[in-house]
Amino acid sequence: MDAYPTKTVELGIKKVIRYYHFFDYAPSFNLIYLFFPFYISKRELHNFLNRMTNNHNLISHTQNRKNMKIEHLNNTFNICYLIFDIPLYTLPQYSISIQKQMNKYQITNVKFQKIQPYIKLLSKIPLVIMIGITGSASMGNCKKNDDIDLCVITKSKSLWITRFICVVIAKMMNLYGKYICLNLFFDESDLTIPQQKQTIYIGHELLQMKPVVNKNNTYEQMLSKNKWIYSLFPNAYLKSQMLNVKCQMSYVTHFTLHVTQLIDNIFKILQLSIIRKNKTFLLITDTQLWLFKMDFEARLPHKIR
Repeated sequence: MDAYPTKTVELGIKKVIRYYHFFDYAPSFNLIYLFFPFYISKRELHNFLNRMTNNHNLISHTQNRKNMKIEHLNNTFNICYLIFDIPLYTLPQYSISIQKQMNKYQITNVKFQKIQPYIKLLSKIPLVIMIGITGSASMGNCKKNDDIDLCVITKSKSLWITRFICVVIAKMMNLYGKYICLNLFFDESDLTIPQQKQTIYIGHELLQMKPVVNKNNTYEQMLSKNKWIYSLFPNAYLKSQMLNVKCQMSYVTHFTLHVTQLIDNIFKILQLSIIRKNKTFLLITDTQLWLFKMDFEARLPHKIR
């Protein structure tokens, strides 16, 4: 006997699929399970998906893996996309093909190869302690003209210095604005998402992020500082139980911190005037920097937010 009313579970499944359809993406079983709006066992969810598919309320897209001609990502990034986790699910009214999704995966793969030397170089910088791939690239869902969104976590009191270095290197390598978008910066002392941004959209982005540089388990620390995501996606909480992360911020003297912050403030003043001219959406605090040319969250239909 099902633990939840059939209609309740089916509405939950449709909500997840509608969310991904907004981004022209068909989710796998694992994604539907991870972002299901309330706790459900994998066996129970499987049963509902099979039932909905058999009743033609859901379309299950499958394809022989041997026919998938696709290059694997370079091991440097250590990214495994769930796109191989077929079948993919869509609603009958949505038209999303596996081939189209695979094509976008290949486009993303090419873009990753372009930025690999950049990521490798940044990983050598002591001020950079984490780099995470976010947005469409984190799901292997890039279109031809998309860039790769990066979230950078910095050493304490060095956010603006680090951003300056990241931008300068990206421009020198002819990647800035073409292949790379540096739109998120966090100081390691404050990894908690601001309350006004604790939404379904940001929860998705946080859990979908692919860390490609992750010193001292910083990504895991970030998840542990944002337990609000588990009230939205309780199945994700079970996955997090395997984490036992302790904050390992570097010890520095008070004098060193004071000098570093003073220098960082100078870099902040230099960059802010340029940022305000080029961006339409800003969220700036002493320890976080959110920069977006377009606020995708505002475009989401209210029924799937």
